[in-house]
Amino acid sequence: NGTFKNAQEACPDAVLNPVPQMSDEDLQGMISATLARFNKKLTTYNDSILGNQMELLLSKSSSPLYLIACCEALRKFGIFEQVSQYIKDFPTTISDLFSFLLDEWSIEYGKMFVEDVTGLICVSKDGLLENEINDLLAFKEERDRGDEEYLYDSSFSRIYDSLASFLAAGGGGYLRFFHDQLKYTVKNKFLNKEFAQQTNQWLSDFFYHCTKPQLCEEPDEDPPAYYEHVLQQLVYHQLKATPIDQKLTALDSTLRNIYFVRERILYGQTQALMDEYELAMKRCSKNHVNLEVSTALTQWMKFVQMYATHIEEFPQFAHNMAVTQAPTSWVTKDASKLESPPSMEGYPLIWENIPAAEDPMVCKYNTGGYDVAASTPVADIVVIASGDQAVVRDQSSGEVQHRLETPSHSVALSPDYDRVYSGEKSGGVSVWDISTGSKIASTDEELNDAVVWIQHIGPFIAAGTGHARKTICWDDYTTDCEIALFDVEHGETLEVAKQWDVGAPCYDYCYLPARQFIFAATKGDIRGFNLRGEEVMTFDEVGSCVYSVAAHPTLPHILSGSNDHKIREWNVDDLTMTQSVTDTTSSGWYFGGNWSVSYDPTGYYVLSTEPQSQSLRMYSFSSTLIVELKGHADCINKIRIVPGTQQAVTADRGGVTLLFNIPDPVEGVSKAGQEIDEKVFWTGFSKDGNFLFTVSDSAIRKWYARDLLLKNAREYEGFYRSKGCISWDEKWLFASGRLGVTKFSFEDLSVQGCFNVLPDPDGSLSDFAVSRDGTKLLGAECKNMKSHESYAPVWDITDYDNPKETMRYTQYAARMFACDIHPDSIRAVVSGHSGTHVFDMNTEEKLFSIPRGCFWVQFLELSNGIAYADGDAAYVCDLDTGEDIVRLVGHSDEVTGGALVRNETEMYTSSEDGTIRLYHLDEEDCMYTFFNHRAQQYTRVSASPCGEKVAAGNKNGMLYVLKSGNYQ
Repeated sequence: NGTFKNAQEACPDAVLNPVPQMSDEDLQGMISATLARFNKKLTTYNDSILGNQMELLLSKSSSPLYLIACCEALRKFGIFEQVSQYIKDFPTTISDLFSFLLDEWSIEYGKMFVEDVTGLICVSKDGLLENEINDLLAFKEERDRGDEEYLYDSSFSRIYDSLASFLAAGGGGYLRFFHDQLKYTVKNKFLNKEFAQQTNQWLSDFFYHCTKPQLCEEPDEDPPAYYEHVLQQLVYHQLKATPIDQKLTALDSTLRNIYFVRERILYGQTQALMDEYELAMKRCSKNHVNLEVSTALTQWMKFVQMYATHIEEFPQFAHNMAVTQAPTSWVTKDASKLESPPSMEGYPLIWENIPAAEDPMVCKYNTGGYDVAASTPVADIVVIASGDQAVVRDQSSGEVQHRLETPSHSVALSPDYDRVYSGEKSGGVSVWDISTGSKIASTDEELNDAVVWIQHIGPFIAAGTGHARKTICWDDYTTDCEIALFDVEHGETLEVAKQWDVGAPCYDYCYLPARQFIFAATKGDIRGFNLRGEEVMTFDEVGSCVYSVAAHPTLPHILSGSNDHKIREWNVDDLTMTQSVTDTTSSGWYFGGNWSVSYDPTGYYVLSTEPQSQSLRMYSFSSTLIVELKGHADCINKIRIVPGTQQAVTADRGGVTLLFNIPDPVEGVSKAGQEIDEKVFWTGFSKDGNFLFTVSDSAIRKWYARDLLLKNAREYEGFYRSKGCISWDEKWLFASGRLGVTKFSFEDLSVQGCFNVLPDPDGSLSDFAVSRDGTKLLGAECKNMKSHESYAPVWDITDYDNPKETMRYTQYAARMFACDIHPDSIRAVVSGHSGTHVFDMNTEEKLFSIPRGCFWVQFLELSNGIAYADGDAAYVCDLDTGEDIVRLVGHSDEVTGGALVRNETEMYTSSEDGTIRLYHLDEEDCMYTFFNHRAQQYTRVSASPCGEKVAAGNKNGMLYVLKSGNYQ
């Protein structure tokens, strides 16, 4: 039955030990010992009246199972004189003997009772507990007896002794038939199609009856002791109970119910739940009536994959997480049908400006890296080269299968998806078994640099070297790289079949199947080689440095991406550039450009990425930007198409890999799931909460907060550290750029003036603040090369057209990232790499310092304190004592901002962990967390004074505007 083969896969050294047939002596001993337990025995000699009963029984069969079954029949037979004839009448086959026993039990206990008990054990997924069986029988008794007094005595214990010899108590004490033969006999004797379906329905109804009271926000009764087992069984029996031609509406209460999902996650059954989604979707594929159900289950499975850890941390907000999916999502639709928890003051928050279209993100893997490889969805594999290892995950669920101990900078899969090829930073190449995660082979000599490309090409494993940091250091990288072909047929050592120098520093490679050429992206051109290592062509005029190349799926064309933001297509037959695409990014970053390019699966469109937008873009060859897929918070290193699909997988350098559905180019943004948006660096509300202001990379905007309609906008070239500030009297709005601050009218955003707060271009203005009386402006400098010379200038801005620098706070001597001015317009605070300093802006005296702090700091209005962030925590410090009086923990990454609300009793915090949290300051507890899978790293958070509306910018290029259920 495959047991030994399965054992060998887990342990190659497994040994098959044959079990010999029992001797007659052993069989007699087994029979005698079994009957002795019931004060029974058989004659073992030729008795003149009874004969040799032992010999008679052994003549029927030498099967231990058969003989044990006979003993079970004999122990109940009470007519001593007829025992020998009774033995003679035993059927000769084990199946007929079990049928004989079932008839005997039916006479003794009642046919319906025996059918029900054996039917339950037979169809159960993996066995039942004794008290479960009792409760199941009582459940049917209560449900079906109607006007009758009772159906039968529903106590399982009365038949247990008869069944005990044929039951096995598996892990956890779950009873099941010890031998499949009894199971088959029960099926043949009792379980016709109708009875099997009814029994599965009985189990399904009972398990749902046990589960239903828990499927709400706050259950008011305790679940049964075997509740964990109930959760594991329910979906299986729902599927079994539903005829193949009927719609799977039963799953509305389980796989499409956020509270059921919550329960499974809390009981540690996340992976089992994911497996049930796959099982249910496979079932849906058998009938067209379940196509819509299949779509819904696919979206629910994606939701569970992305939200399980957050639901486990905050189960009370599971419903909130579900209803903040895309409006078109079945997760949102299904969850909205359920009773939602009552709204508290300030939470839960609903994503108000969520994109209306379908979300294109299919799966999120919390591993990023240099390269990624994907199988077909059927093979269900994705491998990520993370630098210190190669991580093998389920493509659909994201579950980690193996962590391969290889310093991987490139990965590929064999055509049959049973092996992983890893190119290593040291120049080595290794081959790994994907089922066991064990190394099969490796090179004994390393190539001359990091292996940045690896691919299976016919009889070869091809590898190309390049700089370990790829595009980041192209200007000073001078190593001439090389390509090597290794034999696919190998032992423990990979043998080089062919190896040659490219003759230039390289950054990427691709193989063009249509012409069997390998192309190398170099510092100044693209070089093509045949598989003999001969250079057959060169493409010039490609930009200063070619970052990436990609092959057309069918035609003799390749794409190249360069540092000039121009994507070019080349015909390798006539050596011409056929067409090009100009990227929409205008980046001043020295290492900007198209780090990765690819054709879409049809070959008619271009996919690209560059480090400024951190998004996956789809272009037509007329340079029309069709769609932009967001979700990454760091630079994307590699784009790969998932074979046989309209999907792409992208790996970034910050620790995330995403699987996207590539939208239909004709429908473009309407199917993309998110609008092409600007990066918002700062948000702020007016005092009355009626207006929301945003500072982005391209504009200053003023919105009506109630309905998010745009009131005014002004073009403005922002900087990634740009901040904003609303004057206390709400006459002006200030916004910073790299070095200066611009003053705008609060009413219509007309420009009122601008000046450079910092004179040195080596530095940048990381934050600023304006005093309550409107006369002072404080800046925080972050120098690049001379970080120890960073300072905090104070300017007199009484006359904004003629500002005067009144002092420089130079005692900080490190990069600063945050600052604020006290309501008294005298004291100031700065925070950054040297902690937090409070000083007097009139005397330049440092009043005190705290050894913590970094990206956010703010004076409290109603008490003498400051709030600040340090690492993954936020604090409140007493200004009189200089001691921390509040510490707020819970985030798993840097806290980037805070917003004090409700008379400074509560605080919203934003973080690079992709969450917004609400804390109660006095109790130091986290009352609420907002998480959405599309959010990566929040840059800053603001809130309306009442705290019922929150806005936060995110590094994925999206603005999150959130409101509580109490918002009016």
